[in-house]
Amino acid sequence: MPALPTPSQVAGRHLPLFEAYYKELDPKNTNNIGALNAAKFLKNSGLPDALLSKIWDLSDPNATGFLTKAGLFVSLKLVALAQNNLDVSMANIEKDVPPPMMGDATVFPPNIPTAPSPLPVISSIPVVPVDWSMTPMERLKYETLFESLQPQNGFIPGNKVKGVLMDSKLPTDTLGKIWDLADMDKDGCLDRHEFIVAMHLVYKALEKFAIPATLPPELLPPAKRKALEHNKVGPPPLVPPPPAVVVPAPAPWVVSAEDQARYEAMFVKADADQDGFVNGPEIKHVFLSCNLAQSVLANIWSLADMNQVGKLNKEQFCLAMWLVQQALKGHDLPSSLTPEMVPPSMRGPGAPSAAPAAPPPPPSNPEMDMISRDIAELSAERTALENEIAGKQADIHIRSGEIKSLQGELDALAATLRQLENQKVEAAKRLADLKLQVDKLRTQATDQETLLSRQEEELHSKKKELDSLKHEEHELEKKQKELNKKVNHLSDGLQETQLLISQVKSKVSSLEELQRAMNQLISISKEAFLRKCTSLKAELEKALEDRYGDKLS
Repeated sequence: MPALPTPSQVAGRHLPLFEAYYKELDPKNTNNIGALNAAKFLKNSGLPDALLSKIWDLSDPNATGFLTKAGLFVSLKLVALAQNNLDVSMANIEKDVPPPMMGDATVFPPNIPTAPSPLPVISSIPVVPVDWSMTPMERLKYETLFESLQPQNGFIPGNKVKGVLMDSKLPTDTLGKIWDLADMDKDGCLDRHEFIVAMHLVYKALEKFAIPATLPPELLPPAKRKALEHNKVGPPPLVPPPPAVVVPAPAPWVVSAEDQARYEAMFVKADADQDGFVNGPEIKHVFLSCNLAQSVLANIWSLADMNQVGKLNKEQFCLAMWLVQQALKGHDLPSSLTPEMVPPSMRGPGAPSAAPAAPPPPPSNPEMDMISRDIAELSAERTALENEIAGKQADIHIRSGEIKSLQGELDALAATLRQLENQKVEAAKRLADLKLQVDKLRTQATDQETLLSRQEEELHSKKKELDSLKHEEHELEKKQKELNKKVNHLSDGLQETQLLISQVKSKVSSLEELQRAMNQLISISKEAFLRKCTSLKAELEKALEDRYGDKLS
């Protein structure tokens, strides 16, 4: 089973950016990104479907139908290789290249300001402006990319930024405009805010938005934004202006841009119903987690809820969290909001004032009052028209987003279908191979069973022979013992016999000696007897003859 390289080996110096993409696709860290979500995400790279299919095959080598964290990192690196005109293969997976440009698939409806301008234009209906503000998730993505480029003392030199900008494949003149707008201090380097502005403009340009001639106020730092709003010159007045009153420049907001981005991310999570406001129950857990007294929290809520409507908008929530931090640091809360504490959107005409009351206005002029009423009516009409246009524009954006989403889902489904078809073909091949292997294994198993049966029979026969041999061995041992006894007995008898033979031989020798002596004696006796008999015979014959001679004759 092929193994993918580790995420750190693949991402290299872009590890924070890759981690941000992974958290966006798999917020619960399940290590399982579905095929539909992954294909839809990879579609944002703008690469051809055939190349994306190849990237998917390399990222999912085991054909599991989903991407793991390592698989997602591999797919991102392969997208970066393709966007840099390099060979899309695992051989280049650890090559250092600029990060992938994944576009932005989410469509956000424009945020149209509803506050009327001092003097509305009557001649024509205004065009709905483009919303150049960025969401907390977008800001986090740009900040992560900024950190991945290893800034020196908070700045990134132009040659490093050039590579990132060129990766977008935008026209050179468009990139030149983006650089001119982003490099606000014209020092040839970009700080964190300037880099975020540059990347936001790049993504907007990729979404086919025209780059403005001047930097939109939403992208300026808060201090410069307020100064710009203060220095704006409106259309010429329709009536003689009232006596000039020196108005001081608006003070910068106490909530820094970094804190505002962090608090806005908390606001988005707390705004469960997505109505742009949070009420007490929605942020109760946020306030209670601060471990402040109920009276302090109530005072903070009262200061932030300037209109006393029982809910806070995004800026009021940011202000409330800033006051919470001040209270945690041991600072005393103000009795009322100072001018620099008032949210920027609530500092205009007609906004609720938290500062001490201003001096009474000069005596009213009937003509001025009538013109003011006309202006107010025209402003109300303009606001209504702007709201209507904004609604239509939002509907268009929503419909366009739905169309893009459906198209993306269709493309993802088509890619998934092709992937499944490829997997089906591969599965069929694997199934055929497995069937052959199964048949072969079955044949081998049958042969093994036959061989095993034969070996078992031989073993059984051998066991019988062994038992028989053991029995014979036992019998032979018994016979051997008996024979040993007989041999011992015979040996004892042999010894006795030999002794007896020796004794007999001795007696035989004695008898032979005796026999020889007897034979000699017999011979002697016989000779003596013969001589005696001869003598006796002669004597007897003589006696007989002497006695019975006459009669015998």
